[in-house]
Parts: sequence; structure tokens; C-alpha cells
Amino acid sequence: MSEEIKLEGEVPSNEKYSAALTIGQILLRARQTQGLHIADVARSLKLGVRQVEAMEADEHEKLPGITFVKGFIRNYARLLQLDPEPMLASLQVDIAHASAPPISSSNAGIEISSGHKKMWLWMSLAILLLVVGAPLLVYELLNSQPQQLKSGKGSVNTVVTPSALPKVTLPPAISDTQVTLPLAKPGNESVVEPAAELPKEAAPSVPAEETLAPGERTIKMAFNSDAWVEIQDKSGKSIFSQLNAAGSEQLVKGMPPFTIVVGNAANVRMTYNGKQVDLTPFIKVSVARLTLQ
Repeated sequence: MSEEIKLEGEVPSNEKYSAALTIGQILLRARQTQGLHIADVARSLKLGVRQVEAMEADEHEKLPGITFVKGFIRNYARLLQLDPEPMLASLQVDIAHASAPPISSSNAGIEISSGHKKMWLWMSLAILLLVVGAPLLVYELLNSQPQQLKSGKGSVNTVVTPSALPKVTLPPAISDTQVTLPLAKPGNESVVEPAAELPKEAAPSVPAEETLAPGERTIKMAFNSDAWVEIQDKSGKSIFSQLNAAGSEQLVKGMPPFTIVVGNAANVRMTYNGKQVDLTPFIKVSVARLTLQ
């Protein structure tokens, strides 16, 4: 459960903020109006301070996916007693504008990209080679035909035949005379020593697992889909915080107890010191929050 924060002063509403403000600016001003410290907000929302700062700075690309961004903004707005729906609608509009391709005006000049320019250049070069090369090819084919010898009575076609070529005298073929080789004398047989065996290539050694320090524990995770994981050790230090790709595995070690937040938890398999951990009881919406002793 998230830690309760006592709100001081007048509770703000969305209507008090100008429509020109961004979502992050609305959250920032509401927090400052209520006198809340960013660390208290992060602890209440079970998020990192950097993640709260990213929301207030509208740097959504630093957060783990648009689904998580919507959930973070909704929870933050509810913590500040603001209506999250207008913010989520504004976020959806910003996403649609960011993904829409730029449209050029009707009277703007049409520019050809560098890729099209290169294609036209190669096509022009190929046409030029075809125009120049075709006559040369025809000329070579015509010159390769038998030449005509002109005489006073008319032209006579002379074709070079194999009989007109000079005869080449080949050396006499080797006769089938049997050649007798002298037999080796007894005792002079040459001994063929067997080839020395090549040293067998050593099988690659499998590295052993890292030795754990006294008191350390290991957490192993396998991801069936992209998922964000953050782990804090006994001292409250974040020892693992990143977005993990589908099909990957991670091994984390440290001093317990561990405070763990798992996004898209339904697609994450976790073991603690070799024992399977069922994340299902800890999942709310799509995020699991738990502590391993």
C-alpha cells in the first residue's frame, strides 16, 4: 500500500491552471502549492525520485513505456487530489501529434530526398551506358564475321577452316612397353612411422557462479515480454533499475531485504535463492510491488 501524505493548505483543482501549462508543469505546481517534497511523493508512489522528476519535466521518453506513463500520471494526479482524465486526454493528443507524419503545404516546393536523387543518377548513368555501348557492341559483332576479299570479278567470301591452319607435329605417344622396377632387398624395407596424434582440443570450461559474500542473496528473473524492474537493497540503494527485453534473463545479488517493483509482472518469472516466487498476489493493474526478506 502506498504511504499516506497529509496535504496542507487548499487543495488545488485542474481549473486553476492555465490550459497552456503542460502535464508536468501542472503536477509540479500542485506539489509545490501543497508543500510536498519530491522524495515524499516518490516514496508514496513507490517510484524513484528520477521518475517523478521525469514526469514533472514532461520527459516521458525516460519512463518505461506509454502504458506505465499513463499509470504514473494517474496515480500522481490522484495523490494531489487532481482529476487525471484531462491530463490523460492531453497526453493522448501529444502522442498522436508526435506519431503523425509532417504534412507539407500545397504551395510548398516538392523536394526530392537524397535517396531518390541517387536512384535517378544511377538510372541516367545506365541509360548513357546503353546508348554508348549498344553501337559499340553492334560494331564488334559485324567485325567478327568472315571478311570479304574483293576481286575484279566480284567479291568472294573466304572462311578460315581448320585445314588452313598450320599442322603441329606432336611427339610420339608413349608405347605400352612394360617397365620392370627393381625389387627392394630384404631388410631394406622402409618403415612408415604412424603420424603423431594431434593434441585434443580442451573442452571449454563452464564458468562457475560468482561466490556470494556472507549474507548475500540472489534474484533471478526471466522475461517473456518487455518489463521494467527496480530493486532496492537493505540500505535503500537502487541496485537494479532498467527496462528488460523479451527473452532476456537477469541475475541480481545483494543484501536483503529487497524492495522490488516489477512492471508487466504477469510476463516475468522470478526465483529467490533458487525458489520460485509467485508474483500474482502482488500484482495491481500490471505492476507488482513486494519485499523479499
